Amino acid sequence: MGDLYRLQTSQRRLTIQPAAELERLSCLSAITQEAHCLTSGLTGRNARACPDESLIYEDKERGKEYTFPPGTSLSVPTLVVHTNESLFPNPWTFNPYRWVSPTSNPYATDTHPTKEHVERNDEMSELIARRRRSMLSFMRGLRACIGRHLANAEIAVFLSDDALGSRTVRDG
Repeated sequence: MGDLYRLQTSQRRLTIQPAAELERLSCLSAITQEAHCLTSGLTGRNARACPDESLIYEDKERGKEYTFPPGTSLSVPTLVVHTNESLFPNPWTFNPYRWVSPTSNPYATDTHPTKEHVERNDEMSELIARRRRSMLSFMRGLRACIGRHLANAEIAVFLSDDALGSRTVRDG
């Protein structure tokens, strides 16, 4: 998470960086994702239905399969997804590192990883991808919040401004 420090030391004067540049920083992205996870956004259920085909849900733990006929309305509260221990261990703890892929670690020094290390990184990358797909703070698909990109940009600008010690966003 040293990219903010590198950004700070590369600047001659403290100014707000473009949001698109800030959102590419892994540490800011991780902090933003974790903040969204802990503040679920939509608190109620947002029902969905697949009008044309049956939906099949496979419960691997119990070895059962459930089929929902076309037009069945399904929903799950955002809070239930965001506190799923299998996706988010210790879900009530602020831990932005759960969003950082081990392969994107700028401090990694192992230039010859073992097979086990590579497999563990692949598993972690897949888990991070599942977490991203499970984020419902702004919902998904056609009903996704149209302001989600603006919200993420505002968070990135605020966090970078705060981390760099600038007073451009604060009063006074």
